[in-house]
Parts: sequence; C-alpha cells; structure tokens
Amino acid sequence: MDFKKVDGIDELVASVSSATAISVAVDVGGTNTRVSLQSVATPTAATVFKKKVNSKVDLLDFLSTIGSKLAGKKITGAALAGPGPRNATGTQLGPFSNYQGNSNNDKIIKKSDLPSSLFPQGNTTLLNDLEAAAYGIAAVSKSGELSSNFSMMWGPNDAKRMYLERGPYLVIAAGTGCGTGLVHLGSKGSVEVMPLEFGHVSVVTETPEEEWLSHMKSILKRGDKPPEYDDVVTGRGLLWAYDFYRQKDMSVATPTLKDPAEVAQRSHDGCKVARKAMQVHYKLIMNLASNLTMGFVLGGIVIAGDNAMHNEPFLSSPDNVEYLKTAYLSHTTERMGFQSRVNVIRQTGFLSLNLLGAFFKASATDVSSKL
Repeated sequence: MDFKKVDGIDELVASVSSATAISVAVDVGGTNTRVSLQSVATPTAATVFKKKVNSKVDLLDFLSTIGSKLAGKKITGAALAGPGPRNATGTQLGPFSNYQGNSNNDKIIKKSDLPSSLFPQGNTTLLNDLEAAAYGIAAVSKSGELSSNFSMMWGPNDAKRMYLERGPYLVIAAGTGCGTGLVHLGSKGSVEVMPLEFGHVSVVTETPEEEWLSHMKSILKRGDKPPEYDDVVTGRGLLWAYDFYRQKDMSVATPTLKDPAEVAQRSHDGCKVARKAMQVHYKLIMNLASNLTMGFVLGGIVIAGDNAMHNEPFLSSPDNVEYLKTAYLSHTTERMGFQSRVNVIRQTGFLSLNLLGAFFKASATDVSSKL
C-alpha cells in the first residue's frame, strides 16, 4: 500500500472528498499519532497525517476534530492501535506509559471514549501496537509481497519461498519496548493474531552477559529482581550495554553516546565496543525467541520494526548472522531439532506495518468485507 503524507487535517480530509465510503486507521505512538484515511474503492492507497500527541485529552481532541470534518461521510470500519495491552473483550487499550496523567484512567483509551464520527459503533477495533504490526505482516504476506520486504536470516525454507502458513510465527519488534506476538495464516486464508507481553519476562542467564545483567539491577533500582527483556533489548538497553562495555574496556578511547542509532553506526564503522553491545542486544532477542520456540512450537520468527531496518548493516553481516544463529540454536530442545526447523526472517522494507494492520482489521469489521 502506498501512503501519501500530508501536512494538515484539512489536506487529510480533502484526500477522501470524492470517496463514497472510507476506512480509518490510527497508530498511537508514545510521542506521535498517525491518522490515515483510505477510500474503500482504492484500497492500495491512503493518506496519512502525523501529529505530536502525548495525552489522552489531546488525542481525543485530535480525533474529534478529524471526525467533525468528515461529517456525512460513510465510514465502513476503523481501527486504532496503541502502545499498551488490550483487554480480553477488546473494549479498552492501555495504559500508555508515555502519556501524561496521574492515574491509569488518564492513560487508557476505551472504545466508548472515541468519537463516533470517526469510529463507527460495531465496526471499530482496538489493537495493541505489536498486534497491529502482526496483522500488517499478514496483509503483506497475503498480497504476495513478503519476499520483497523481508529477508531470510536462516531456516529450512529457501528465501524465495517465504510464507506464513507453516505454523505460528513469533513477531518480535524491539524499540522503546520489546513487543511480541503470534501470527498464523490458515490454509484457507484466515488470519489469527495473538498479542503477547513476553517483553516483561525476566532475563535470567548464566552466560558471559550475566555480569552486565547484574550491573543493570543497579541502574533499574528494583532490588534484587532481574531486568526484563523490555529493559535490555530496547534502545535504552543498547545504550546501557554500550556504556557498560565502554567502561569495562578502557584500552580503546570510545565516546559517550546518547542515541542508540549512534551505537549501531559505530558498530558498522568498526568500533568493537559498539559491536559487542549490538551482539548482546540481538543475542538476548534470540535467547527470548529460542525459549518461546518450544513453548509455542513455532514455524518461524519475524524480526520486525524500524530498528530491524535501520540495523541492516549489522543484521546482514555473515559473521553476525552466524553469531546470532549459534545463540538461537543454543537451547536444550535443539537436541530434538525444534530450533533448526524454524525459519528466522527480518524486515528489510520500510513498511507502515501498524497502519497496514489497522486497515486490515478496519476492512475486516466492515460488514460488506469478505475478510
């Protein structure tokens, strides 16, 4: 799908002025919110407007303003994705940890909070952000574009034969948090997604990384409790790892860094401290993936998200791929071959997976849709 970026609400609304029916996708981030509109008649194109929003009040005001300008338009379906857990009934999402407020209610979005002018009753879906990304991956796969936007790291399937029908795929997206979820395409085209919260599982290891993980306890100040994957395989965790190994190896002059992207770049430029931090970062991702492989009897793993693309130089290096493969296969259940039969792929195309997934579900809630 092609997304055309626009600079304001009026331009966003004008883009669907001639449409008889539209669908709505909203991606709520910790800092920015993106709203995308699409004519049901042309599902391969959409317009999107991004605005900085960091409170529930501002979010609802932003959405209400757009809804009021679409008065009279037929909205066949809408979906909103956000960075927090979704309840079992699908009626609320959150809390959004980065939102302003003194109580959970200030950081939770309920279906009943949303303006009906933009979110039609009975045809609105709330999604966890990783859940939306998983639906986005399913949409890419169903359109036959998986091999164009994802690359095989290792596994039994040839890269040209990537597909999601082999069994459940674990989706891992590391960024400000560590998102996890399952996606499975059925033989008859059905799509099943299960959002997970394994980013909050404690990291326990007796590998050489144990010294760094022990150091993390002093940073997190949670007593003797071990860190979570959400702490260590995120942007802030990468910076902490870099700083730890920088101070541990003072034989090489390395600067203090404030942006995880700088760590990735220095690794690409040959800095051994940055490369060590990147290796630990992705090794622990593989540790999590390997542990879940047996638990869910996985058919594959998808490393997704913007970081997977920005870290292309690291993830495409044969030496690093071999290092991560070894880490992934270092599990007791590999003696029975459970890990080696799994495909591990990574995102290489710049895709708006959350919006793609939101549109996928918005069209599924449309009573006229065949999905």
